[in-house]
Amino acid sequence: MRYIRIPIVDDHNPLRDGLSWILENTPGLRVVGRCAGVAEAFSVVSETGVDVVLLDFDLGQEQGFKLLAELRLSKPEIKVPMDSGGITDEANLRVMGAGASGVFLKHSNPN
Repeated sequence: MRYIRIPIVDDHNPLRDGLSWILENTPGLRVVGRCAGVAEAFSVVSETGVDVVLLDFDLGQEQGFKLLAELRLSKPEIKVPMDSGGITDEANLRVMGAGASGVFLKHSNPN
């Protein structure tokens, strides 16, 4: 069976764990990494074939935008949906213009 391979990149452990559980219990999906920062995520992407990178916009000391920019240059075929606890309209337009596959808010209804 072919799986969609997904690393989760978020600086909050509970969110990474919760999303991992949901995704690992969804047929056809496989979590291939749980990363707290850009360097760790880029290492997972480079060493493991991935199809989608679930990326947090705000990684504490870092911005997910940095990884998005690197991925658009080195691996443009990878889909990169971004999540955020809150994102301004300006930042939303910036990440969409930079190639994010979409943006969803962490407090959005899961449906």
